[in-house]
Amino acid sequence: MDWFKSFRVFNVTPQRYVAQYVAPLLFLGLAMSVAAAVFMAGLSPFIRWTVVAATPLFMGYVAYSIPLQAADKIKREIDNNIHLFITHMGVLATANLPPTDIFSKLATKAEYTSLARSSDQIASLVRRWNMGLPEACRFVAERTPSTIFADFLERYAYATETGEDLSVFLHNEQGVVMGDYATVYQAALYGVDSVKDMYMSTMMSVIFLAVFGLISPLLTGIAPTDVALFIVGTFLMLETVFLFLLLSRVPYDELWTQLPEKVGLRRELDAYLPFTVILGLMAGLLGGWLFDMPLTMMIAVGSTPLLILGFSVHNEEKAIFRRDDNYPAFIRSLGASTSARGGSAREVLKKLRRHNFGPLTRDVDSLYRRLNLRLDDKHAWERFAVETGSNIVEKFTAMFVEGIQSGGDAAEIGRILSDNVGKILAVRKHRAQTAASFRGSMLGLTAGIAFTLYIGIGMLDGLDTLFKAQETKTAGGAEFSSVLFSDFTVNMPLLHGLITFALIIHALAVAVMVSKASGGSTYRVAFDFPILIWITALTALMTEAAFGNMFG
Repeated sequence: MDWFKSFRVFNVTPQRYVAQYVAPLLFLGLAMSVAAAVFMAGLSPFIRWTVVAATPLFMGYVAYSIPLQAADKIKREIDNNIHLFITHMGVLATANLPPTDIFSKLATKAEYTSLARSSDQIASLVRRWNMGLPEACRFVAERTPSTIFADFLERYAYATETGEDLSVFLHNEQGVVMGDYATVYQAALYGVDSVKDMYMSTMMSVIFLAVFGLISPLLTGIAPTDVALFIVGTFLMLETVFLFLLLSRVPYDELWTQLPEKVGLRRELDAYLPFTVILGLMAGLLGGWLFDMPLTMMIAVGSTPLLILGFSVHNEEKAIFRRDDNYPAFIRSLGASTSARGGSAREVLKKLRRHNFGPLTRDVDSLYRRLNLRLDDKHAWERFAVETGSNIVEKFTAMFVEGIQSGGDAAEIGRILSDNVGKILAVRKHRAQTAASFRGSMLGLTAGIAFTLYIGIGMLDGLDTLFKAQETKTAGGAEFSSVLFSDFTVNMPLLHGLITFALIIHALAVAVMVSKASGGSTYRVAFDFPILIWITALTALMTEAAFGNMFG
């Protein structure tokens, strides 16, 4: 993105930018350069002066990139919410509201983040500064970092100038913007695949280097513990880098509802987690004490209770997917029947609750019962979204209710919502396939990493045992003491513990990656983490048994 446009999006004066960001960072860079020149005096002049020169340049680059990063953050916010924004705008347009009123209503929706602020800017420019709507749209389009939103505002401004019916225009724009959203979503998924390929290639290279590193103390005299610490540090660094890289690529699309009210499993998750952790600690310690388990098996047994929580979340997410699949048919039928009956959703639901909408049928029946009590219709609709647990149901049901209350055409609203939900579900299915492929690759990679690292430990232990057993060698008929390996010792329990720790960190990082790639709850980590730990433990058990037999 152009830096000057990013600076406008950053929305600070040049004086404040220099005083608050540029000057402090450059001062810090110069201070670090002076410190490097003093404390690195013992190193070669080339290294010392390279660090001295590079530090302020790096800080200058950080100051330069701050507006770019701020603009990129706003761009992601807009692109992640544009599908909801354009759908909401289309729903409100069916009520024939003035365009400025539509932007004012959208400006109150905090969940649209930067889009809400842009809507507020357009409404303010029209009402407070007496600017024409086309000029206001173009003014904001020039300052938004999102190409999708900028193009939409340009088309909206042109349609307003030519006198095109805005409800017809927004009807046609549903397909255009949703197509752009699907393109961005698919590109993000391709980014996830790229991260997976890079991660697997990097980790496969690192583990082979780690094996050579584990054996190198036999030849170099380096302490094996130092090598193991270096391996653990490398794993921590790589897992952190790739986790953040994946988070920057994965599309933001929440599966679970974000409403504060919680029922059923969502309400119990917070209580289940400490219970399963305590149960796991007890199981691991008890198993190690009673059956004299190795460390890896103790950790695997201790992680097993997490599967109770993880499996519950996994099943609930499958149920949410099925509710989402049935939602387009429900909202389309609700809209068409409500329009035919003159806007009485309560009477329509009385008939619809007898239809089969899969897992959504029970929630529809509960919605009708609450509406039929005539106590609080708004809470009844919110409770419907809460019980389904679906973010799609929450967002699109709220749009339906607001559109009906604003006097919109229920049939047209139902059609818009149904079509757009169908397009969202299509890209979500692609995401589910990408996440499944990612998960399968990570399970195989974990087994390979564990197998390779434990082979390295087995080889080191076995070779050390052989060298220590052979106290003399014959050379030219004479016996002499082995000097190279005579003082070499390996603390195998410590080495094994460090490698196991690295693999636990890997399992946790992979479980988080899979959770983010799938778009589900963070609690889904409790489903994949124990499986990865068990793969590690069984691989360790088989590898150690094989090397125990190999070396006697």
